[in-house]
Amino acid sequence: MVTEPIHPAYNDPVLPSMQLRNVMSNTDTAFTGDPTKLAEAIYKLVYLEDPPLGLPLHNIAVETLRAKGRHLIDITDTWASWSDDIAKCSVHALELCSIRWCQVPLLQRLKSTLSHDTPLQCIFHLRSLRGPPSLS
Repeated sequence: MVTEPIHPAYNDPVLPSMQLRNVMSNTDTAFTGDPTKLAEAIYKLVYLEDPPLGLPLHNIAVETLRAKGRHLIDITDTWASWSDDIAKCSVHALELCSIRWCQVPLLQRLKSTLSHDTPLQCIFHLRSLRGPPSLS
């Protein structure tokens, strides 16, 4: 196989692409399963009437996703009380939001136009008024 040298801008070992490249180039950590069974599973997947959006196809992938699921459940259980009684976008929620994201003039505009039924609508309204958050 012919490989091109890695551009210096992309060869930092902490970059996810380099980590993946290192894993894939190491024969000890590369795919350890049966490629025929993998191909058969993917072939079956293609013909499913309602295929899943994501399908873990290896014991390592299954255990990794289970661990991620347990972690998400732990986070949800720990912070679930923060969601109590949040049904509508409120001035109080906007004031809390303003501490981190919103600017004072924007907060004043939002207070005067508050009419959202769900938290999701509130979030989309906030984003549409203020634009994407700054990365600084």
